[in-house]
Amino acid sequence: MKVGVPTEIKTDEYRVALTPSGVRELVEHGHEVVVQAGAGEGSAISDADYEAQGARVLPDAPSVFAEADMTNLARMNREQAEHESARHATTTIARVPFTVWERAFHENWDQNDWNKFLNDPDNRDYRVWGGRL
Repeated sequence: MKVGVPTEIKTDEYRVALTPSGVRELVEHGHEVVVQAGAGEGSAISDADYEAQGARVLPDAPSVFAEADMTNLARMNREQAEHESARHATTTIARVPFTVWERAFHENWDQNDWNKFLNDPDNRDYRVWGGRL
């Protein structure tokens, strides 16, 4: 799976949705990561820090959205949502605990596995968007 990390553009939002150590974990488990240039600047993380852990840095948000199977944002705003294509419907619909991410890594989940997990009624508490995927 290819995970994308666009820059947070909401006013007064300085977080980045994935740190270089998270990139390393994803890459070590066979996933690809693309990061928008400057995505980590608000958190004092350079593009070189991401590249050192295996991410590819892309020039802008549309490039990240076009390549990624799943995007990761701390908060999405209207401008970012307008760049989303239908295949990115899972963006910011859930806040999943690290233990679930570990399970996903070990079982090599794909998009269908994430959809099954998030549509399970027992897992609805993780959802921040109420509809079905």
